[in-house]
Amino acid sequence: MDYTTAKTFAQEWCDAWNSQDLEKILKHYADDVRLQSPYALRQLGEMSQGKLHGKELLGKYFSLGLQSAPQLNFQ
Repeated sequence: MDYTTAKTFAQEWCDAWNSQDLEKILKHYADDVRLQSPYALRQLGEMSQGKLHGKELLGKYFSLGLQSAPQLNFQ
């Protein structure tokens, strides 16, 4: 990935998060995305065991995050 492509991707990612548009946020992730986080365990409990696989579960996790931090802003 060249610098211009990386910068554009990063700006689009920030814009999606700052708009709090879950659909736009999830467009930056593959359908079979995997994420491991101790915060996921806290937010989703045993449902996730701290490991998320797939956009549906990632969307639930991100949605909870957006609700708990409406002032979230990436630059």
